[in-house]
Amino acid sequence: MIVVKKAKTSKDFKDFVNFPFDLYKNSKYWVPPISKEELNRYKDDVYIYSGDDALTKDFIKHGAVGVVSVASHLIGTQIKNMINLIQAGDDSKAEDVHDFLLPLISLIFEEPSPGPVKHLLTTTWEDVGKPLLPMTEVSEDLAKKLNETYSKLNI
Repeated sequence: MIVVKKAKTSKDFKDFVNFPFDLYKNSKYWVPPISKEELNRYKDDVYIYSGDDALTKDFIKHGAVGVVSVASHLIGTQIKNMINLIQAGDDSKAEDVHDFLLPLISLIFEEPSPGPVKHLLTTTWEDVGKPLLPMTEVSEDLAKKLNETYSKLNI
């Protein structure tokens, strides 16, 4: 049986990283992800992007060049500012921006995408329409939290 849970400890993270190696160890069709050694060998030809808004700060600090972001639909300027601060070596200010944005980023992923982003875009910008099935609109509870948190950011 497979249990899905968030990796919270070093052991959890190591187990998560090693899981596909165990799962596909007997498959002749599996291609493992790029290794750290390969990444170092091809570092001038490979560009890494964060795919998790909440982890973007850490990705950039460790050499990623950007982010494929959901939150940027709402706070793209602020995310770009954080990335620029990290690249300029101002980790303290970047940490402040990250901490400032993290409550909204966390809420955006509390229910399935694109509901939360569509809700905030419609509320703060213009009607972008409802999510198409099978996606659904956000719950009333989350809508309230999103509105309150976004309004506290004052952006």
